[in-house]
Amino acid sequence: MHLSIRSQFLIVTVFSALFSSFVFCAVANDCPPVPQPPTAETIEQLKANAHDHGFLWKMEKSGHTSWLYGTLHVGKLEWAMPGPLIGNALRASDTVAMELNLADSATIQKLDIFSRQGAGKIPEALRPRIQKQLDAMCLPASMLDAVNPMLLFESIEIMAARREGLEFAYGVETILTGYAQAANKPIVALETAESQIDALLGPQGGPTPAEMDETLQQIEQGSSVAVIQRLAQAWSQGDIDELERYASWCQCMETPSERAEMKRIADDRNGPLADSIDALHRRGKSVFVAVGALHMVGNSGIPEQLKRKGYTVTPIEFK
Repeated sequence: MHLSIRSQFLIVTVFSALFSSFVFCAVANDCPPVPQPPTAETIEQLKANAHDHGFLWKMEKSGHTSWLYGTLHVGKLEWAMPGPLIGNALRASDTVAMELNLADSATIQKLDIFSRQGAGKIPEALRPRIQKQLDAMCLPASMLDAVNPMLLFESIEIMAARREGLEFAYGVETILTGYAQAANKPIVALETAESQIDALLGPQGGPTPAEMDETLQQIEQGSSVAVIQRLAQAWSQGDIDELERYASWCQCMETPSERAEMKRIADDRNGPLADSIDALHRRGKSVFVAVGALHMVGNSGIPEQLKRKGYTVTPIEFK
C-alpha cells in the first residue's frame, strides 16, 4: 500500500466527513499552521492576481462544448481564485460535475460512517509510532481508535502537507463547490460514495498489518509528502509532461501489488468516469468537469477515453 497513490486519486470528500468530526487546535508553535479565512481585502487581491493553474481541455461533440479540468486535491490560497481561462469556462457551463458532490449531505453521511469502520484495528506494535506522528501533527490521540486505519494515515499526511504550505481546505473541489453554490449552478457527482470506498479499501477491505507498517515508514521518512509537493508543483505550472512521468518518480509502481493498486484506483475508474461525463454532455448541457489530474494522463486517461467516444478534445494552454 503506497500512501501517495491513494491520497492523489481519492477525493477529499472522505476527509471532509472525517475532519468535520474532530476539532484540531494548533496551540503549540510547532503545530502545522491553521489556515485563516481570507479578509475582504485579501479576496480582492486574489481576484486581481488570479492565474490559471492545472490542466484544462475543451471537449466538443454534437454541436456543443463542455470542459474538462484536471484538479489537485490540496492547494494554496493564492491558487484558489480561478484564472481568466478557467473562469470563462466556468461561466460558460450550465453544470459543474465532480467525482463526488461535496455539498450533498447524504454523501457526507455515508463517508462519515465509512470513516469509522474498522477503527481501532491497529497492531499494538505500531501504536507507539502512530501516536508519535499524531503528536507531531497536533492531531487528537482519540483518532487512534476512532478512525479507519487508512484514513488515520491519510489524516497524518494531510497535516504534514499543511506544514509544507499545501492545504486540504484549498483543494480545487472545495473551491469549485463554493463557486457552483454561489453561481446557482447544479453540482453533479460522477461517482458514488460506495464506488470510491471500494477503490480505497480494495478487495481485502482495508490495509493489512504489513501494509500499515509500510505506510507508516513512508510517513516517517517523508517520502509521501515529497511526492505530493512534486505533484503540486507540476499542477501549479501546468506541466503535463511531468504528470505523464508520474509513474517514474512517485515510487508507487515498484511492486506487483502497487501496480495492481494503481490500476484499481486510476485506470479502472477512468472508463466509468468517462461514461458519466459522456452521459451528462449528451443531455445538451455544457458541463464543467473537474476530476483529479492524474486521471488525465496516458492512453487510459479520461481525455483519450473521450476521444474514443467521438469527442474532439483540445488542451487549453495557459499563459
